[in-house]
Amino acid sequence: MLGHLEMNHHRYFQAGTRFEDALQTATSNATREEASVGLGWSLLAQGHDNAAGGRFVEALGWTPLHTPLNLSTSAAAVARVAVGGSCSANHDGLDGTRVLSLAGLALANARLTSGQQFKDGGSASIILNCAVFLFHGIPTDQQEAHTWRALGHARLVLGEANASRRYHQRAGLRAHRDPALAAANPKVFSCATAADLPSCSHNALHLGLVDFSLGHTALGMSQVELLISRARSVPAEAVDRNALAEWLIRFARAHSATPEGHNFAAFLLERADQLQKSKGESR
Repeated sequence: MLGHLEMNHHRYFQAGTRFEDALQTATSNATREEASVGLGWSLLAQGHDNAAGGRFVEALGWTPLHTPLNLSTSAAAVARVAVGGSCSANHDGLDGTRVLSLAGLALANARLTSGQQFKDGGSASIILNCAVFLFHGIPTDQQEAHTWRALGHARLVLGEANASRRYHQRAGLRAHRDPALAAANPKVFSCATAADLPSCSHNALHLGLVDFSLGHTALGMSQVELLISRARSVPAEAVDRNALAEWLIRFARAHSATPEGHNFAAFLLERADQLQKSKGESR
């Protein structure tokens, strides 16, 4: 699905358009649910939490979708269904989509109630725990990196930075590695050995955001510098500095409202500006 490719390159608006197109042409429930969830995550990245929540509720199909949507009420209804025992894997090929729906809904609801203390009994916490339980019921070889990242980001928004870091590290372990670089560095699972730099950029930037949230500013900066260094080592036609700068800018705008996101965004925007200036000077 082309929307996933756009998301991989941090092109959130374009991804949303692709997912909307896929919804219009979908010929199966599986494709329709995948497109709806992808659209939901693209909307989240653009700050449209209520619209995103509606997509997740619709994709889950656990509760009726009311118009206009009241996100808190819908999240509470989904949480009640989760408590009732709907969090086990069905092994029908749609479990990964359900996990992404639940994680996205938890994240959207948590951001809606930002500033409040998240507790075990809150809807966002219940929904996220349901997503995690369901995810761990999926065979390990089907636990995709982008789903680990989604769960990790939701953990961060709910104030669980240490857990978030573990999830993003697990995402890194699932990433595609360059055979030659992996052979030379068998214990390194980062952008230093990545085969897919756009995908790796998500891991690096999310880990940087988590490190800033934990107060490890220098470590967070190093995650970004490693990404930049790796991007500079590949041919210019693969990843140029303008594209890299755009990744930083889009990520900064999408996550500035998360814990310590403002400070991390400021760092990313400064670094992007430096990359763009160095690109111009090299011409």
